[in-house]
Amino acid sequence: MKLESISFKNFRQHRDVDVDLAGDTGLFVIVKGNNGAGKTNFFNGITWCLYESIDDSTKFLKESLVSQGAILGAKEGDEIIVEVSINMTLSNGGSAKISRQYFYIKADGEPKIVRQNFEVMSMANFGVGFQRIQDSNDWIDENLPRRFSPYFLFDGERLDRFFRKDDARFIRDSVLQIANIDVLENMNTRLQQVSEELLRTAAKGSGSKGEELAKQNQQFNERLEVESKNLALKKDEVQGLAESIQQLSSKIGNVAETAADFDRRKEIIQNLDAAQKRLDASEGDLSSWAVQNAPHSLGMDALASLKAEIDFARVNKVLPPPFTSDTLTDLLERGRCLCERELVDGSESCNHIKDLLSKYNVVSDLGEVLSSLEPQLLSIINDSQSARSGSDVILDRIRTAKTDFASLKKKLDVLNAKLAGHNDEEIATLHQNLRRAEESRDLGQREIGRLEATIESVKADLTRNTKEINAQSDLSEKAAEALKNSKFASKALVASQKIYRELCDQVRNDVANSLDRQFKDMLWKKDFIEKVDIDENFRVSVINNTDFEILDKLAAGERTCLAFAFSLALSSVAGLAFPMVVDSPMGRLGPEMQSNLAGVLAEKTKMTIEGETQQIIMLMTATEYTSDVAKILATRNPRVFNIDVDVAKSETKIVKELN
Repeated sequence: MKLESISFKNFRQHRDVDVDLAGDTGLFVIVKGNNGAGKTNFFNGITWCLYESIDDSTKFLKESLVSQGAILGAKEGDEIIVEVSINMTLSNGGSAKISRQYFYIKADGEPKIVRQNFEVMSMANFGVGFQRIQDSNDWIDENLPRRFSPYFLFDGERLDRFFRKDDARFIRDSVLQIANIDVLENMNTRLQQVSEELLRTAAKGSGSKGEELAKQNQQFNERLEVESKNLALKKDEVQGLAESIQQLSSKIGNVAETAADFDRRKEIIQNLDAAQKRLDASEGDLSSWAVQNAPHSLGMDALASLKAEIDFARVNKVLPPPFTSDTLTDLLERGRCLCERELVDGSESCNHIKDLLSKYNVVSDLGEVLSSLEPQLLSIINDSQSARSGSDVILDRIRTAKTDFASLKKKLDVLNAKLAGHNDEEIATLHQNLRRAEESRDLGQREIGRLEATIESVKADLTRNTKEINAQSDLSEKAAEALKNSKFASKALVASQKIYRELCDQVRNDVANSLDRQFKDMLWKKDFIEKVDIDENFRVSVINNTDFEILDKLAAGERTCLAFAFSLALSSVAGLAFPMVVDSPMGRLGPEMQSNLAGVLAEKTKMTIEGETQQIIMLMTATEYTSDVAKILATRNPRVFNIDVDVAKSETKIVKELN
């Protein structure tokens, strides 16, 4: 299966674009373009044409599809047609032309949609020619199932939504549909209906009591059907809420984390303000210290010089001893030293005092002056040293405040960059919406539990009712035959359900084994993954070599590989090589991861399915399709297109590059 060409008419900025994908080089296609050039709208054009879906949703403003150039170029009352057409070859050798059109009328300067058309033309072989398909949507469901599309038409930058547990039911439906097991599921439903109808027919043929039992049986079945539908709707509602929660969280990363970042930023701003105040106060203290101690500080060199002169004079004995002559004379006369010990004439102590007393006779006038200045000098020096110690404390406080301020400023800059584009009101609103969605989800889950309990109760009532009908003895011949056929249909249903479960398990295991093999082949950390599995509820799990579930912890490149691997696994099991169209496959990867993934894609997508090579179309920016990536992908001889934008007209041209 391969897209041979895609044409756009007035579809957003693709006003008149034809892309030729025919030939072998059309199997591996690169469409390059800058952000905003129109890659995503190229992707949306394909999903709109096939499924009337934009950005993975069928709810969109239809007028938003019209090219601005087409609106400006039309006159009042003119018709404007938006169209996307896809020509493709099918796996059975046939061809198909798929086109979707919206018709607008320009009124009051704006396009107003008036009608729409969806058409599929199919050609089984070249001899017959194209035939219009009566029900185009049925043809799409049969050949390009919508439920299957998310795994072949996906946005590489939205892979955080890939393989969510909420998607398990859709994965199940997709797997069973491509394996045609859903046909058996439909047959089971019909067998169930036939068995119930025959049972009620039998009950009605056994008198008034039988009539009552038949009535009860119908009531139980009707209630079971209603409650089952309510359960399915409630599960869809809860899933929708889960998607809303996911979207709210992914919109700004993690709402709770971002809210916490805002709180941290407030705290940092407060601490930054406090650090600034400490710095200002310390600088003020330093100014006050300078005013009070500047004279001392400025004279410290002169004081130190004077102290040195005194010390020199003392060494050269031009200073008197530290005691007065009268004090020394009194000691000799009393015969007692300062410590009140006896002074013996001729002793060492007595001779020392006499020596000191004799020095008063040789000191100079300068020595007297210096000696008288020394006490004041020492006092001033001590005060200055004490003041200097105080300045050191103040300077330490200034350095600490500056360090704290710089550290806090750095943290604030990091948070400001992280929170760029967000504001407190937005976070508060998102947080409130998230909380409401979570509360509604929790209520929905409780309602699911109640509905499941009700269904089990109704089933028990239905079982008792069925036993009572089977126990009736006064049945008419017709009723007996109906009861016999009902029992046969019930047995056939049991057998069919068993076959259905076995086939489901077989197909699930086939997909799981293929997924496990494909994903491991793609990984560059070969021994890190122990197993990739799909459980009985069709939830995908990735187990590492230490037996931990790590699906939610996979890196962006690994998640992209898992998406590709799953698509290839589904194709392998289905025996159909569905075309893959991927928008921004490497948008979240660094250069090394981009090169690794490019190598994986170039090699692993060469596989053939039933002799058919799978087509891959990747829409890439210049930051994705780097020279290194281009060199690696060149081994596949890709067909490369470039989206050129006419900014003045806001229109594009998609031009094939020469190899």
